[in-house]
Amino acid sequence: MRAMKFKPGSSSPKPSAYKQKQRAWTMAGLRSLKAPMVILYLASLMFGIQSLSFEPLQHLETFSGCMSITRAEWEAKRAAVPMDVVLSEDHDILSDVGYANMLHQVLRLRPGSGKFTAPVCSSWVFLSRGSTGRTSERPLGRRELKSVEDANIMVARIIILLLLCESRKVWWTLEQPVNSLLERHPLFQAFLRFPSIHVRRLTTSMGWFGGKTRKPTWVYSSARVAAMSNKGQKALRIPYANLLTFLGRPFLFVSKGFD
Repeated sequence: MRAMKFKPGSSSPKPSAYKQKQRAWTMAGLRSLKAPMVILYLASLMFGIQSLSFEPLQHLETFSGCMSITRAEWEAKRAAVPMDVVLSEDHDILSDVGYANMLHQVLRLRPGSGKFTAPVCSSWVFLSRGSTGRTSERPLGRRELKSVEDANIMVARIIILLLLCESRKVWWTLEQPVNSLLERHPLFQAFLRFPSIHVRRLTTSMGWFGGKTRKPTWVYSSARVAAMSNKGQKALRIPYANLLTFLGRPFLFVSKGFD
């Protein structure tokens, strides 16, 4: 069989009109936020990979665990993707491949869609502060320990994902146990200082949604939410899997304020 001659550029498909539109939308959104140039460059590189599909996505759940949120989205006939290291090594946010994968999935989210994330909390809760050395004044803790520094890097990478969500008008939520020090991470604090980014911290309990324990929980969100009385919220007792679909989006929680 005679080999075909290669002509430079002949095998590279032209970027689709949809991809070009999404790239322009993302770049404009990041510039509007006054995001660091390195994030614009990172997003541009992802859109520049010709082989990647940017088929629209309606929900992304990272650190998905048993995929409760994703299953609820699937039941509602929405295109949703779960990501967790228990599902694939390519979902590891601390690896180059895993993080590139997450960036790609976030850039698939169409405006008005959602992202739910529940990053590993073990390094940020009070039970581990004796070993991590984390305090409100020293939130990065003992950085010489690999497990502590890995958790710091994880949060930094999550903040970049949230900036991309904000640039694309994607509503997002982040879950942590009450009194987690994750919100004290310097990059989380920097994220809160963006003038056009408004974050609400809401307090709820996983026990109200079918959890085995009460587990007081903070949910950070870009969504506009309605406060409810404790009595009314406790009476709901709806399944955890229905958190995002109950009464439509955005979901309702008891607001405790955030500063």
